[in-house]
Amino acid sequence: DLSKLPNLKVLKFIWSKLTKLPENIELLSNLEVLSLASNNIKLIDEDLGKLTKLKLLSLSNNRTLKELPESIKNLKCLQLLDVSGTGLKRLREEISENTELVIINANASKLETLPKNIGNLKKMVTLNVASNRLRELPESIGELQNLQDLSLASNDLESLPDGISRLKKVQFISLEFNRFKMFPKEVLGLDSCYNLWMHNNSFPSIPEEVGKMKSLTHLLVDHEIITDDNIEAIKAVNPEIRVIREDTRKYVKGSKRKN
Repeated sequence: DLSKLPNLKVLKFIWSKLTKLPENIELLSNLEVLSLASNNIKLIDEDLGKLTKLKLLSLSNNRTLKELPESIKNLKCLQLLDVSGTGLKRLREEISENTELVIINANASKLETLPKNIGNLKKMVTLNVASNRLRELPESIGELQNLQDLSLASNDLESLPDGISRLKKVQFISLEFNRFKMFPKEVLGLDSCYNLWMHNNSFPSIPEEVGKMKSLTHLLVDHEIITDDNIEAIKAVNPEIRVIREDTRKYVKGSKRKN
């Protein structure tokens, strides 16, 4: 009976076969950590928004979860949101009102869209939306002024918004296994980026200007398409860059690149 635990700060129901939020969870007004990972939750009701002191919310590996409640916008203290491995097709727009968020893990889901105003999340440091179905990114992503780690691998991106070049604190960006036909030059403006993953894309070459990226130390390129001459041209600009041929698909069946 959760009504007897009004001062509870941490609640975890993992691998518990839950299909919905625990009864009376809205009475836990002091709750700061809620993990409902690896259950069978299909619906999160609006009572979630009453947990206004919540700092960490994990709903990961609930494969049947299709939507988050509108009331998630009321979680003004939320710092970490983990919805990886769910059935979510969108991160709803209201999440852009959770301005204390530092980390969003939403990889290995079914996301097709991100919040248009995601740039409101000025404290965001880590955004992991790899292995989804994203075809485009909102322009406002360039307003994530504290972002350091951006994982976009294994989506359906063909281009990047101009705003990407404004992410001056990004240190790591993964773009492998997308639908880029041309190298996305927006990444050339990432002054703090030291680790750039570009392999398993179909673009035929990488501009030697990559060698001028101020902080770049590691560049992962396609194991078949990128030529020795191309790599040498990059290293001629900056001999210190380590260029590594990589294949993220080497242990799985199917195409090495998306058409």
